[in-house]
Amino acid sequence: MEQAEEVVKYQELEEGEFPLLAQFAQPYQPPKESAILRIRTIDYLGEKHPLEYKVVLQVSPSKLGLTPTQLHKFLILAGPRYDPIRKELKISSERYQNRTMNLKWASNTLDRLIAEAKDPKETFADVPLTFPHSKPKPSYPFPSEWRMSKGEAEELKESWKAIEEEQLVETTEMEGEGEVKVEEQQLPSSDGPSSPQAS
Repeated sequence: MEQAEEVVKYQELEEGEFPLLAQFAQPYQPPKESAILRIRTIDYLGEKHPLEYKVVLQVSPSKLGLTPTQLHKFLILAGPRYDPIRKELKISSERYQNRTMNLKWASNTLDRLIAEAKDPKETFADVPLTFPHSKPKPSYPFPSEWRMSKGEAEELKESWKAIEEEQLVETTEMEGEGEVKVEEQQLPSSDGPSSPQAS
């Protein structure tokens, strides 16, 4: 019942208030080159869910302004957070019951990674950059012998058409069957059964 009332509430809001928001509409503008961070959250439209506080921060390491040596160290420190296929770093957090705090934690983690990558004390130059956590999925081509020829496609199309026509005829015959007659029966009067007349 409460959910139905909430639905009606938002329907009334949509009908009354949403048309007034048209005056604030703005054309879509793609992100600028300087906007290198992408923040992703999930909203369940008012319903409580454990993942509604989760925040995912995504960034391309090549846009962080690091030198090749610093970038090498940055990727080693990032570990499985870096996807070499998409060339993207992903930091997610759901440890706090607040989106702002989770975003702050992810942002601080990125800042610490950058600061550590710029530290010249250890460059990790002798450590090879490998990605055992990320393996490209194999791509299997569709077998050519499974492909249907034009003649087979036309034959299949005709068979399906015949089946549909047969089903349509059966439905029409069922709907056109004779009407069921219901015999009318005279109900006894409310005065009860009539008593036999005395002879």
